[in-house]
Amino acid sequence: MPDVIFAKGSFASFPTLFIATLFRIPIFIHESDSIPGKVNKMFSRFSIMTFISFEITSQYLLTKRYLLTGNPLRGFLKPKENENIDIKIVKQSLGLEPNRNCVLVLGGSQGAETINDLVLDSLPLLINEVEIIHQSGPNNYERVRREAEVMFREFNIDEQFKQYYHLVPFLEEKDTPSLDSLRDCLLASDLVVSRSGSGSIFEIAAFGKPAILIPLP
Repeated sequence: MPDVIFAKGSFASFPTLFIATLFRIPIFIHESDSIPGKVNKMFSRFSIMTFISFEITSQYLLTKRYLLTGNPLRGFLKPKENENIDIKIVKQSLGLEPNRNCVLVLGGSQGAETINDLVLDSLPLLINEVEIIHQSGPNNYERVRREAEVMFREFNIDEQFKQYYHLVPFLEEKDTPSLDSLRDCLLASDLVVSRSGSGSIFEIAAFGKPAILIPLP
């Protein structure tokens, strides 16, 4: 019998929240998306407070007890106070060309096949213009690596341009400058192409990066 329950929604939360209402256990809810899911919307009427990431979400809730908090950021991604970053120095520390625009492609932690295919199809056009850091997802890494090699051969892409394509399976927290560090790659990027999950949106916004967001169908 917990003293309080904090829920993020989804079908997995339903049984716990349902039982909590029966036993009058206090509920707090956080909604990441602009339009709340069915479970969060349903149980918002029973919650002591529903925390929301976007002001528009309040229109869909069944309560007036809400607080606009935004979406939590992982600590290592939070910009440091008075931090003054020179993007060229960051690029150099990662072995990137400091004067070349860098596009960071994010497909979420598992990768996104549609975005991976889009990058592969666009490689012959992009590689001559920009530097690319492509996070493919661990399960897709080998397939994307092989197909990128095929694209390089079929389109006779010069060796000097191949160095501008950086494929990584996963981006995470790193203590030293690295091409598989999410913070470093966000700092080095001039443009981010990403899935439009709420976590990704807030992380990109925290770094003030222009982005092309691709939602799920």
